[in-house]
Amino acid sequence: MRAALHPVRTPLCRLRLLLALLLLGAGCGAPPPEVDLVGRVESASGMPMSGVLVHAGDTLTTAATDGSFAIPGVRVPYTLTVASTAGDGWVHAFAGLTTATPVVVPLRNEMPLLQATISGDAWNGNPVPAGYRVSICVEGLDFTVWGCDFAVAGETSYSLAVNWSGAAAANVRVHALYMAIDGDEHPTGYSGARHLDASVTSGGTTTVDLGPLLVIGTPPLVPITIDAGNGTVVVAIVAVRMGDRLLQPIYRGAWPGGSVDVRLPPALMADTYQVTAWVQFPSGQLGFAWSVADAGAAVDLVVPPPPNLLEPASGVLGVSPSTVFRAADTGATARVFDWSATGTTVGPDVLLTTSGTAASLPDVGAVGLSYPAGGAYDWQVLSLDAPDFAAAVATRYDYYGLLGVGGAGQLADGAIVASESRDLTLAP
Repeated sequence: MRAALHPVRTPLCRLRLLLALLLLGAGCGAPPPEVDLVGRVESASGMPMSGVLVHAGDTLTTAATDGSFAIPGVRVPYTLTVASTAGDGWVHAFAGLTTATPVVVPLRNEMPLLQATISGDAWNGNPVPAGYRVSICVEGLDFTVWGCDFAVAGETSYSLAVNWSGAAAANVRVHALYMAIDGDEHPTGYSGARHLDASVTSGGTTTVDLGPLLVIGTPPLVPITIDAGNGTVVVAIVAVRMGDRLLQPIYRGAWPGGSVDVRLPPALMADTYQVTAWVQFPSGQLGFAWSVADAGAAVDLVVPPPPNLLEPASGVLGVSPSTVFRAADTGATARVFDWSATGTTVGPDVLLTTSGTAASLPDVGAVGLSYPAGGAYDWQVLSLDAPDFAAAVATRYDYYGLLGVGGAGQLADGAIVASESRDLTLAP
């Protein structure tokens, strides 16, 4: 029978052949998928960081004028490294990314600030009445600017420092909120508001006279709670969104603890608000935490604890890229390992953002930098809380805004809390 010449067609032989094929392919996993990256590098204020170096895979490129970059054929997950060789240089690597459209905000992104002054009458040329205060802020109409202050009882005028980076001039809108306050300077009602457009030039002074125009009334009280754990609230800021690029403070000062009832402007003036706490912990660590809520909604802000460093110990010698740095897991979304040159050491500051609790010194040679032999560094870990890892690497840690002097603010709840700092010496 011819069928005997084709044993592979029998059920048993088919099973044997299938098993052989499976065993043959068991050690040949599929290669990781590749993505073509089209991303953007932004500063803490949302400005594009043009000219910085960007590296991923085997490709080194430079961010364009709008902060954008494109790198084809990168295997995921990947590490995206952003760097500057200006001065001693800095490097910020973002490990474990998977998106094809990354937006990253390096923490070493200080940009030169330009400054102008806006001044004028605060209350139609009259002194601010007793029991009242005026919150005055400036909003950039084309990009983020910073500048906020309070005119207090007895003052007839104000003078506001306006800060921004980039262009030599800025189109702005001056927002003034006129509020009644209690003995603890918490708002108890609003008598009016004013919004006036102006333009400022670096080094110049612009006059904008203010006075109540729109009567707001007395909105209901909103309970706000800040739980700092074993930390102390150094400054608390309650700020309302007055524009796309402005969170305007209505309260900035000490926090008595527990729940405090605060009156916010009604939703027709500000549909969301942000509560920010600047906290110091017993060992000296600092942290910021913030919560974003709809107007009229209560806020219960919980400040996460600082991360504890596990290894290496302070004073360790001979650190190299093979040295493992570890921090305790506090449940944070991400961690930033931060190595900063100290003393007379000439070398780059280096940061690595990861979702893990362990890290090693990232490769800086791909961006044209190197670690100084025998260099002295300090290291610490910053824990980041955000809705997810992609949001963590894109969070704008705008320290001006977190300190309550305007800026665009945050779009979601978050925190950044620092560990203690330890010193080390690099291998010779």
